[in-house]
Amino acid sequence: DAVIKNADSLVTVSPNWAKDFKEHSKRDFNVIYNGFDEKDFTNKDVELDQKFSIVHIGSMNKDRNPHNLWEVLGKLCSEVDGFHKDLEIKMVGPTDIAIKNALIENNLNENLNKIDYVPHSEVVNYLLGAQLLLLPINDTPNSMGVIPGKLFEYLAARRPIICIGPLKGDSCRIVNETEAGYTFSFNNKSDLKTTLISLYNEFTETGKVECSSNSIEKFSRRNLTVQMAELLNEIV
Repeated sequence: DAVIKNADSLVTVSPNWAKDFKEHSKRDFNVIYNGFDEKDFTNKDVELDQKFSIVHIGSMNKDRNPHNLWEVLGKLCSEVDGFHKDLEIKMVGPTDIAIKNALIENNLNENLNKIDYVPHSEVVNYLLGAQLLLLPINDTPNSMGVIPGKLFEYLAARRPIICIGPLKGDSCRIVNETEAGYTFSFNNKSDLKTTLISLYNEFTETGKVECSSNSIEKFSRRNLTVQMAELLNEIV
């Protein structure tokens, strides 16, 4: 509280957290997002996965376990011809045992491609090659303002995002505003299933899932650094 009270200016990384801080402190907070480094995504000639891949990058703990997704994927494997053979669930990074158990419970263990730690340069290749990128938000009380750093790299990869979290939260809002993918609440199975069937049909017809992301440049670190510099100039 003393830091907030005495600071010349205040910054946080999401609008919902700025709102929460203001309600608590009665002070305005600037929002400067985390972002992506444009240099990481230049001169990359990466082929898309041959499988209908759903790729998650980074740590997935049990608070982020997207139960609705595993249930829907399990049903699609048994209901849609070819889906089980084509599906690949690619986890790059630490994965909690709860997620592994959920995959087993939904008969998806054969579809899992578990990849341990890899250098960031290789992570970019996984992003660019994904048919779909998975962004599960923590199912916790502060989830409205949670924006995982990976979201911005997902945007830079320009591959379709499946975001599962609070629909009025900041992550879902960014995905919707940039038209970078699809958003679903924690318990929504019906819409998720319909969307995945549509995306799978697109994949079987063309070999890839298209993404029409736009207006992502504002999340580049170059532009965000300009915002921080302007704020520092105001202070001095």
